[in-house]
Amino acid sequence: MKIDTLLDAFCRKQILKGCTPRTIKWYKNSFRYFANTTKIKNIEDISQYHLEVFFFEGTTQNKWKDTTYLAYYKAIKSFLKWCTEEGYFEDNPIAKVGKPSGKNQYVPEYFSEEKVVRILNALTSLYENNRFLFVRNYAIISTFVHSGIRKNELLKLEDSDIQIDNGIILVRASKWNKDREIPIPDNLVVALKRYTIEKNRRRSYSNKFFISYVGRELTESCLRGLFEKLKNTLGFGISSHRFRHTYATILVRSGVDLKTVARLLGHSNIKTTLIYTHIADDHLKQIIRDKLPRFV
Repeated sequence: MKIDTLLDAFCRKQILKGCTPRTIKWYKNSFRYFANTTKIKNIEDISQYHLEVFFFEGTTQNKWKDTTYLAYYKAIKSFLKWCTEEGYFEDNPIAKVGKPSGKNQYVPEYFSEEKVVRILNALTSLYENNRFLFVRNYAIISTFVHSGIRKNELLKLEDSDIQIDNGIILVRASKWNKDREIPIPDNLVVALKRYTIEKNRRRSYSNKFFISYVGRELTESCLRGLFEKLKNTLGFGISSHRFRHTYATILVRSGVDLKTVARLLGHSNIKTTLIYTHIADDHLKQIIRDKLPRFV
């Protein structure tokens, strides 16, 4: 059976499970990269040997980091697991292929408190002549920082999802087709209320909460433009995912348990949230170093 045919069927299945277009694209790109590298066209020709050579060359020749190795490993494993369940393999050929030792543990990149303040302050000068864009973009950045929401989730927010009186943001049918509620802290309440006042003064052609300057639905390209302006002004990269890591880091360092963090982030598996334990451990070490009295 042709790999492309099965890959399309697998991706259709994942779409029904709630995978995002970005995840589907990564599945396709990962396995096509493997197939092109190994020159394999038919699924039954794949063996453990081909997989081991692929990952070995990626590590030695392409100098993959552990994170790159794991990203390819997870994508390829998911597809081959489905193929095995569908009867194309007796045993999953990737089952005995090793994973990185984890010595170079992935630590998610996040913004320090000082950088978050710089980002918010930069909006003042960037949009000093446009009150609406300043207030809207301030609310967008504040929402990312104070809710850990995904980029696509923010763009899909509707007016009814921002429930200031109830103190929550309702994220509907997120990445895994599950609704979740995120508490709104006081700082975010102020930013959202200010934006709502400005928005209500304008004509809107969309039921989305965040709208463009002309009242249309806010697009991903608008966010990219905002992040690019901030990057050029501040000299460091800006991304919605780094804001998400910032939110999670703040929660973990504040002592929130990982199960709650996972629920707030919308993780379907708490294992995904375990990447933040490294941050918690480092923070704990720092507290011990700073707070315990020196006896010697």
